[in-house]
Amino acid sequence: MFSPTFGVQITLRLTYTGEPLPSDRESIFYLNVMDIPPNPKDKSKNYLQIALRSRIKLFFRPITLSMPLEAAFQQVKWKIVGKQVVAENPTPYYITYSNIELLQGKNNVTLPRAGMVAPFSQASFNVNHSLKQVKNINWTVINDYGGRQTGTSPLQ
Repeated sequence: MFSPTFGVQITLRLTYTGEPLPSDRESIFYLNVMDIPPNPKDKSKNYLQIALRSRIKLFFRPITLSMPLEAAFQQVKWKIVGKQVVAENPTPYYITYSNIELLQGKNNVTLPRAGMVAPFSQASFNVNHSLKQVKNINWTVINDYGGRQTGTSPLQ
């Protein structure tokens, strides 16, 4: 924790501690930064204070991973289990979805909340609609550069 003065820039330096990390998959870390403004000098006047919190995902990608990330997006398997859509990620990469849309004719359903699927695991997304006619899923992922990439996958 630090308290910089107004107008001062802070540089953070991340250092590898030597603790072993998996070499067959990405690892994720979170950097939480909170900016809390100082109290005003003249408290007799009205003022507005806003505290900002940023949560930044940091990915460690072992050099041994040879599959391009873009190829991993297409390898995710989708299925319906009850009232949930399940994404199974057989790749060594974290895949972050910003949008998931179920294609069922004219009445496509966009899931209210997308999310991230960890390497070699699965994630479930709740759906409050009938899933009987869903055949394909449109998805949008966030790539390494913060851009969006879209694709379509069939249901298994």
